[in-house]
Amino acid sequence: LSLSGSATPFVGDPNGKFVTVVSSENTSATVSQSVTAGPGTFVDLAGNLASNSVTVSNINIDMTPPLITSTFSQVLPASGWFNATTPLPITLTLTASDALSGMSGATTQTVTLANTAANQGTLTLPTTPTVFADIAGNTATKTVVVKIDTVLPTLATPAIVGPIVGSLPLVPNALGFFDLTGLAGTTGVTVNLTAADAAPSSGIQSVCYDLTTAAPATPTCTPAALNGTVYTLTVLGTTAVARAWVIDNAGNQSAFQSFSVKITRSTPVANGNNFSMLQNGTLSNALTSTGAAAGATLTYAISTQPAHGTVKVTAAA
Repeated sequence: LSLSGSATPFVGDPNGKFVTVVSSENTSATVSQSVTAGPGTFVDLAGNLASNSVTVSNINIDMTPPLITSTFSQVLPASGWFNATTPLPITLTLTASDALSGMSGATTQTVTLANTAANQGTLTLPTTPTVFADIAGNTATKTVVVKIDTVLPTLATPAIVGPIVGSLPLVPNALGFFDLTGLAGTTGVTVNLTAADAAPSSGIQSVCYDLTTAAPATPTCTPAALNGTVYTLTVLGTTAVARAWVIDNAGNQSAFQSFSVKITRSTPVANGNNFSMLQNGTLSNALTSTGAAAGATLTYAISTQPAHGTVKVTAAA
């Protein structure tokens, strides 16, 4: 508040002004200032004193920009990503408000996002933000980072690889069994899982597997280990029903990939058997053994005439 005298020069304030500063934000504030006493008294050279006081009302001060809040039309999952379970389209609404001088002009801006390839990944919206202004002339803009991934990740057909025996990986026998007889119990069959989450995407969170034979409708996720670009798991025993799947960072889940691994570790004992060979080299009757799992390779020594050679057969279930 600046008060100016009508005569010059003045005693005490050669500029003829007495200044009161109002620095805090207010609406309809009132400031009164007496000019008849105190260090700012107006006195002319003839000794006349100013005899009035001044009151100024309705002082409005607003130095704060408008407040802008953002809301979505759909619930944002805990992952921070809208995913394949989110009903689309999604509408982003920006709302501006001002508690002091009030808003001047627009107070909202909306952006609607349909399920298109262009609206996937991490987006900064609006691309052209509205400049919101209050009556005092303060302005503000706002952008919001929106993450959308509605595309499911994928998992290739599992690749099943036997352990290295000698210098080569062990291959399954004619019945599809990996014969691990004589190998350490910690040696198993490796299952390689190759997952993908096409860009722009949230990225792969986990590659899961469940070796539960009962194949429950909601399997339990055991994370596979990442080795380079491939996820792997080791199977130590026969797994008739197994499933693998991918979960991305948005919470999307791929379709299940089913696989099975057949393993035998038995050391069968051949029972006494009488058999004869047909001309085409096949056995004329079945051989029996104790402790032979299906797929195991059994070796029988020929102990009667002609007393030479052996015969190898594969045990059946």
